[in-house]
Amino acid sequence: MKKVLLIDDKWYFRAVWMWRARNKFTFLHANTTDKARELFRDHPDIAAIIVDAHMDKGFGIKRKIPVREWGFDTHNLIMDLRLQFKGPIIASPCQPWHFKPMMNAGCTHYAWKWRVARLLKKLLL
Repeated sequence: MKKVLLIDDKWYFRAVWMWRARNKFTFLHANTTDKARELFRDHPDIAAIIVDAHMDKGFGIKRKIPVREWGFDTHNLIMDLRLQFKGPIIASPCQPWHFKPMMNAGCTHYAWKWRVARLLKKLLL
């Protein structure tokens, strides 16, 4: 079974993706960027990665960055993954304004939270 790395700090999204994929993939769960890096390192056979925009920090207002990037704290993780991983990296944020910065950071696809399982099946099966 193909492995999919789910990087999201909210358990209910991971549960929805797993339910909708109905045992088609093996899911590895990371609820922090550090855990994501660890799982990526330990599982070189990952077929796809799903990543949220907002993981490790509070959503606070940051005056030095554009409003549309507030809460986007997985930028460096996505860039690092893209350098090492040639498969699909799916951006799946809650806020629509995060799609563009996530794609610019290195995601290859994007999907609303409720559409991720459908996209995974399309890409991997």
